[in-house]
Amino acid sequence: MLYRLLFNLRNLCCAYDGWVWHIIFSIRYYCGIGFKAFMRLLGPVMIIGANLLFFNIIYNYMFHLLPKMSGDNVMLYFTHFLFGFFLLSNIEFNYMGCIFTPPGHPEPCLDPRRYLGLKINHRQRNLVDHYAFNTTLELEPAVNYRWCKHCKCIKPPRTHHDSITGRCILHMDHYCPWMGNCVGKNNYRYFVLFLIYLFLGCVYILMVSYYVVQLVTIERAPNSVALMYLTNAAVLTFTIGLSAGISVLILLVFHTFLVLTNQTTLEFYINWEERREAKEQGYVFKNPFDKGWRKNLIRVFGDCAWYHYMNMSVRDSVPCDYPALPQEYQSRDLESSGRRTLNHTAPSTSQ
Repeated sequence: MLYRLLFNLRNLCCAYDGWVWHIIFSIRYYCGIGFKAFMRLLGPVMIIGANLLFFNIIYNYMFHLLPKMSGDNVMLYFTHFLFGFFLLSNIEFNYMGCIFTPPGHPEPCLDPRRYLGLKINHRQRNLVDHYAFNTTLELEPAVNYRWCKHCKCIKPPRTHHDSITGRCILHMDHYCPWMGNCVGKNNYRYFVLFLIYLFLGCVYILMVSYYVVQLVTIERAPNSVALMYLTNAAVLTFTIGLSAGISVLILLVFHTFLVLTNQTTLEFYINWEERREAKEQGYVFKNPFDKGWRKNLIRVFGDCAWYHYMNMSVRDSVPCDYPALPQEYQSRDLESSGRRTLNHTAPSTSQ
């Protein structure tokens, strides 16, 4: 009797434990869906908000700051007008390019067994399952092809699945809510140039607004409504430019480092962990994608003269370092871990 009571109590605890875990995983699942939907909806809101900030600064610059700064000097007015238009056009061009340019996606693969190889039953070493296939094909340390069960495609090296957009992204850097888009292979150049020109625009608008505030302070006209509006416009523009400039500067310095070392944001954190583990094990980790700063710049801006890097253009991005699909699987040297190492010549980097 006591044994049956303890047995029933154990089954009740197991059922209760399973029920609790079911609730936890359900909450986690629906929270994940809600977060993805929120991020997708947040993108258009932040894009509209960013353009409203641009419009506010442009309005204050054109109708308050620029007339006060140039005075009666027409040549000075048009010089500043053209320079401001140059900065604004580059900011908006690269911003729109980053928003509307697809970051790049791998094509679906109908026969992954052809490229990743079949998986062997580990209980019966010589039995090959003709339906199961390997999920990872390693070319060299930290460089591998992987199978994405969501997109049904083979992910080339440096490709990651973005949970917000629900697609695999070539050279994925991050999902940017200000763009409402993933930053990847095809639009990363637009993103970097957007940061550069936005920082230059912030510096320029800070200088202009500070100069106007100094002019207003020198004049000290009492009870002037026009002067009050001018002061408010200059202070507001200075505040927006300062807060945006500091944020953009931090991002620009970080992404300049990433460009020069041929890393993405995701790879930076991955390599950080790899470097820490390598140090603990007594060897030095080396980024396998770093080809030197010159070639790293070419990967982002293209093989052109350095003074063309910052031009407004819609030229194609540089091809990936690795082909979209690996060579057909040839190795039958299987490991107990289920991972496969390609033991023949690595794919050409020309594609």
